[in-house]
Amino acid sequence: MHCRVWLVAIFCLGSLGQQRLISHVSRVTGGFIPTLLIANTDGLSGHDVELRFYDQNGGFILANTIHVQAGETNFASPEHLSSSDSVSHIAITGDPEVKVTIIYQSTVSNSSPVHVSESAIQSTRWRIYQGNWSAAWDGVAMVNPNGQQASVDVKQYVSGAEKASHSFALSSWHKQLFVFETLFSDIEGSYFEVHSDRPLALTSLRGSLDQRFLWENVPLDLQSVAVTPEPYNLLWQTEVSDSVRAGGQITDSWWYIVTQGPAKAHRININNGAIETLPLNGDIADVREQNGDVFFLTDMDQQPTDGYANFSALSLAKWNADTPTEIDQITNTLPFRLSQIGAISGNSLFAQNRFCDDPIGRIISIDTMSGNVNWNLPTAPCTLNFYVGSFISTSSVQGNQMQLINQNSGQVIKTWDSPGSFVAIDESRLYGTLDRENRVVAINFNGQVIWEYDTPFNETYPLLTESGLFTYIWGKPSGMRDLVMLDPDTGLEKWKQTDFLPASAAYSERLGSLYLVATNGIFYVLNSDSGALIRELDLEDWGITGIIRPIQIYENKLFVESLDNGSTFSCVTLP
Repeated sequence: MHCRVWLVAIFCLGSLGQQRLISHVSRVTGGFIPTLLIANTDGLSGHDVELRFYDQNGGFILANTIHVQAGETNFASPEHLSSSDSVSHIAITGDPEVKVTIIYQSTVSNSSPVHVSESAIQSTRWRIYQGNWSAAWDGVAMVNPNGQQASVDVKQYVSGAEKASHSFALSSWHKQLFVFETLFSDIEGSYFEVHSDRPLALTSLRGSLDQRFLWENVPLDLQSVAVTPEPYNLLWQTEVSDSVRAGGQITDSWWYIVTQGPAKAHRININNGAIETLPLNGDIADVREQNGDVFFLTDMDQQPTDGYANFSALSLAKWNADTPTEIDQITNTLPFRLSQIGAISGNSLFAQNRFCDDPIGRIISIDTMSGNVNWNLPTAPCTLNFYVGSFISTSSVQGNQMQLINQNSGQVIKTWDSPGSFVAIDESRLYGTLDRENRVVAINFNGQVIWEYDTPFNETYPLLTESGLFTYIWGKPSGMRDLVMLDPDTGLEKWKQTDFLPASAAYSERLGSLYLVATNGIFYVLNSDSGALIRELDLEDWGITGIIRPIQIYENKLFVESLDNGSTFSCVTLP
């Protein structure tokens, strides 16, 4: 086997910026068996370490958290820990007392393994000295851990004078690898330097031509740079072959989803992306968790369904989220066509027929302890609700009616003919396009208009944030969208971004930052107070492609659903 083939097998992992990492995972098919040595150097306490596995193109494979007992040393194959034979590199986070080393053992008999420890060094200039190419090969693997493309020059020097060079571009998080003899001539006494306009992670190996021995040819760091870790990292990604109903719910541990045809309930572990199908009989209309209890709207009679348009939910069951096992069949006699659990507040669950063709829309309140129907309110067909405190706001998906309802009694307090279908609600007001197009209004619970903000465009999507009332406005002939932050007390503009988004978007706020994801896959981070653009990232850099569905922010994680021959669910960590 030629040496460059061995190198391709060995250099299957690139460094990931200023963080701990294993930068090389060899392939067994290339003649070297990789084994991870995970050692807890603390003899008194056990510690956790998380290994995040990537392929050669920077694609995330899996995150695996391992607990190592005090003083313990574990051995495991990367393929076993990642459930993949495509592992190229491994990022390491967790307690520093746990050290990770990779061992390469040649498959040739009478050979000796090499141990390569984890590293966390980046530099814009590396130097590698040439060996004896008649007996051994020299190779290098490098990764660009920055958020932007790097321009790289590999140069050969003899007695300090440059003899040859090779240039290429290295995309964000991608890896480049090569054997030096494929690019340069064999000149005794030469050395090589890698120059880059951005700090690179680099590992150099030297191997005997008979494949019995391998060494780490440690490169010289001539210009190390402290790279700030990229705070946005793809944590996991998982696929579902069936189409997924819009919505879903994020909890402390799970992302609950429902697929169509037949409708089944699934949940995704928000820490590692593992997906499990919940063992229920019948088609699932919707699922919602609160305080460890999981509620399912199900068609236990298994009536024929056509997607979600004709769903007929007849049962409401409560399960334990940890087991998961059924606690109680709350009711199996619901005489209503229901397709969605709108919200849970206290001991009341509010269900609605958001996606059905029933000519009479309905929203009902069910006591989660007894299963009794508290009240049953006919509303406009296909309603969507929001709630706060003692009130519920329902709006027609067609955008022709808005209602304010007392959630305890079901009494309709106020009804508006409304061109909009989305509102924000706080303890005293509703905000949105309530009574006519081309304006945003704040209306109190008595129906009095507090303020109005005129806009020449026809629909708004309001969000109450710590910084104000964020409003996303669309309907412009250009197809571009405006972003506006209003003072919720006065309706005055705090800031405005005109023609900012090229497509519709979903958005959320966290710690003073406003997050927006456009359907074309661009992720924006804005300052909530000023509207200034902080970051602009392409989700495709993380392998997130297709049509982007609305995001959810939960603690320090961004959850994205994308549609591209099925549904792909992705989780990105936030700073």
